Amino acid sequence: HLVPYLTDIGIDKTISAVFLGLIGGSSVPGRLIMGFISDKIGGKKALIICIAGQVLCMFWLQVARCPWTIYVFAVIFGFSYGGWVAVLPFLAGEIFGLRSLGLIIGLITFSATFGGALGPVFAGYIYDISSCYKTALIGGAMITMLAFVFALLLKTPLKKSDQKVNRYV
Repeated sequence: HLVPYLTDIGIDKTISAVFLGLIGGSSVPGRLIMGFISDKIGGKKALIICIAGQVLCMFWLQVARCPWTIYVFAVIFGFSYGGWVAVLPFLAGEIFGLRSLGLIIGLITFSATFGGALGPVFAGYIYDISSCYKTALIGGAMITMLAFVFALLLKTPLKKSDQKVNRYV
């Protein structure tokens, strides 16, 4: 809904589409850089950074009105989105270990895909009944804030030196 939202607030349709592409393009360095950073600071801290970026962007988008403010949104949102995509499998391995990691990543990916499919449908429904995106944006921001709280509550993974090693497994 980014392009229709931006055209609703007066941004040209072509420029709006460029911003959508910029989100995807910015996700590539987000994946690479946050993957590297997660190796240094741990998956939980890296995930918190990524989700915090998305929370800020969701609120920023509600007040952004000119192209440069949308540019800032697109770059940070895309970077943060790409970042958590790279960090989640790393974090799942830190928390759960390697046993059943494929199933765990599959469940995470399914959940993200399911939410990613439902979110636009609900946003469209909200737009259809209210004729504006404000309520949908606030709802998206609140859900993203909930994800941030859940990330803060994650059990901090043990350091490798603190883990017991079972040499018979």
